[in-house]
Amino acid sequence: MNPDQIPPEYRDRINRVLQAKTDDFFTLANLLGYNPLTDFAGADLRDIDLRSKSLVNANLIATNLTGANLLGADLTGANLTAARLGKAQLISARLDTVTLTNAYLSRAQLLRASLINADLRGANLAQANLSYADLHRATLKGANLEDASLLEAVLSHADLSSAALTCVDLSHANLYGVNLMHSDLRWANLTNVIDLTTTTVKFARFGNNHGLSQKDLFDLEQRGAILE
Repeated sequence: MNPDQIPPEYRDRINRVLQAKTDDFFTLANLLGYNPLTDFAGADLRDIDLRSKSLVNANLIATNLTGANLLGADLTGANLTAARLGKAQLISARLDTVTLTNAYLSRAQLLRASLINADLRGANLAQANLSYADLHRATLKGANLEDASLLEAVLSHADLSSAALTCVDLSHANLYGVNLMHSDLRWANLTNVIDLTTTTVKFARFGNNHGLSQKDLFDLEQRGAILE
């Protein structure tokens, strides 16, 4: 487009952005007349720096946040349905009650993140780092967690039914009341997991697991698990 064809009000906004002595996303968005919480659904925000930002209840549906720095950000209640967050930095981020259905989070860093009551149905978390994360009452039905780390994660009362959990590290994780029906836990590391006896394991698949005794395996089979 010829610059002369740009409406004057937009030229003024663009000039303000070009003259701004900042790379702060919120400031630049406001200079353009956009609300950073509502006007960037579906936008390409790859590698953006949003660390420690408040994005509470933000609409980020289908937004591309690949590689974004969201370290310590507050995304409580945000809608990230089908968002792309591969390799994103979400260490210590607050994601309570967030919607991440069918989101792509492969190799994302979620160390010590809070995901209480988060909706992660169908999300791809393959090779993600969720060590020490709080997933109390989170919904991960049908999620892909292959090769992910959930070391010492809190998963009490979470729904992991039909989830892909092959080769996942669940060592020292709190599994109190977790629903594992139809999930695939073959080759998962279950060393010193907490409260495995309280989980629902009907039709869940186990095999070649670290940390399970013969007594554990017998108990799982008695409760309807499939041992391979």
